[in-house]
Amino acid sequence: MKVEIGLATLYYGDCMDILPTLSDIGTVITDPPYGMSYQSNSRIEKHLKIDNDNSTDLANFVIDWAIKNAKHSVYAFGRWNNLKDYPTPKSLITWVKNNWSMGDLKH
Repeated sequence: MKVEIGLATLYYGDCMDILPTLSDIGTVITDPPYGMSYQSNSRIEKHLKIDNDNSTDLANFVIDWAIKNAKHSVYAFGRWNNLKDYPTPKSLITWVKNNWSMGDLKH
C-alpha cells in the first residue's frame, strides 16, 4: 500500500519486495530488526518476540540499500553494536524516551 503525505510517500509492506522497485529517493528513515530476538519482560502482559528479529540480515539489506540509493540522508534507528558489518556512525541523533516500556532493559 502506498500513501502520499504532503511531499512524502509512505509504503506499507515487506521492504524486501518494495525497496528494489523504488528510485529517486531523497531520505530514508528506517527501524529495521536489531538481530537480538527481543522480547520485553518488564510488563505484566507479555508481548511476543519481534518478528524477524533473530538475525541482522534484514537490517544489513535495508541499510545497504539506503546507503546506495538515498540522495540526501539515511536515518536508521537501532543498536549499532549489533551490526558488526558497519563502522560506528560519526553522528547520532538520540531519542530520549522516558517511558521505559520497551527496549533493551539491561543498558
